[in-house]
Amino acid sequence: MAVSESSGFCKHCQKRRLISRPRASHVFHLILSVITVGLWLPIWFLHSIRIGGWRCRECGSKVRLS
Repeated sequence: MAVSESSGFCKHCQKRRLISRPRASHVFHLILSVITVGLWLPIWFLHSIRIGGWRCRECGSKVRLS
């Protein structure tokens, strides 16, 4: 799975750290949506919003990107 990276302030570490989050494979989901004539679209939407948010690469705690 692809990963997006950025930097952000981790409240747990009390430092600016490298943060990351998983990304959805949109090409894969688009192909499945075409093959299933749109039946896959709700699953793609749910997958996109349920993917975990930004996390500190050092401690793993959730980080808000501001």
